[in-house]
Amino acid sequence: MGVSEDGRALSAGADPADGLVVDEERARADPETVAACEVPGTAGRRGRRVGVVPAVAAGMAATAGVAALVLLPEAGGDAGRAHAVTPPPLRYVSAAADRSASEVLGEIADRAAALPEPTGKAVGTRYRVWSLSTQVASGSVTSEVVATDVRNEWHPDGSLTQIQETPEGAETFTDAPSAYAQPAPAGDEAFAAWLEAAHGRPTGDIMALQAAAHDLVTQQALGPDQRAAFLRMLAGTEGLEYDGEVTDRAGRDGQAFSAVSSSSGLPTRYTFIIDPATGDVLGQEDTLTESAGELDVPIPSVIGYEVYLPPVLES
Repeated sequence: MGVSEDGRALSAGADPADGLVVDEERARADPETVAACEVPGTAGRRGRRVGVVPAVAAGMAATAGVAALVLLPEAGGDAGRAHAVTPPPLRYVSAAADRSASEVLGEIADRAAALPEPTGKAVGTRYRVWSLSTQVASGSVTSEVVATDVRNEWHPDGSLTQIQETPEGAETFTDAPSAYAQPAPAGDEAFAAWLEAAHGRPTGDIMALQAAAHDLVTQQALGPDQRAAFLRMLAGTEGLEYDGEVTDRAGRDGQAFSAVSSSSGLPTRYTFIIDPATGDVLGQEDTLTESAGELDVPIPSVIGYEVYLPPVLES
């Protein structure tokens, strides 16, 4: 078996969402079942988290715990160089050349806005975060896989309890009410202004918008008009491209939209995966496209992703 085949075999096992399939109808009725899905190959893994790239949720408590570090010899025969195995990229069905991101997102936004208000009160959300932890010490660079299942429980006063589950156990954190605890307004201009104010900095760059979107969808449940407003805001992002259809890491059908930014210090492709029927944000992906800098990974590499599961409804 060649190096590239070895890499595919190893990276398949390195993906914490590998094998996670969500029955959407059942998930909405029984989110406990979704969150309890076992992450293949993670039992018994241990490690130490020392620094995560990219940052997850500004203003939120840092996630904890790591999965095992797996190394793969670098292609080209450099026996002294090894890379951390990152998850395999998602497979995109190429979009038609005449379909722009703004056109497709506009259609999804119109579809979302026409939907009825959801039944049942959302009281929390569950999501899975995978990221890359890198340590630089004495000229040596090591990278580790960090996987965390998170549950945010929202309280009537706007405060939040966050439970983070890793192979090392569970930790609980509490946060005071934030701007995201207030319902986002409907209407494109009002929504865009509110989101930027809640984020505390401009959101024109895809990296900043991704961070703001994370805080938004993990701290409140968006209604149809709010989802439509967010999609129209995303459609205005500079350099945004429509990547085509994709099956996300929870087995759900989505459509992908991405743009490249160097705001992190390295050229990175930031991707949103959107449910074409509802306008929900299903997940986000971060992929290094040109250089790994000091990170111990090959190019290209998925260095982070998030999978957003259906909201937890009041029982």
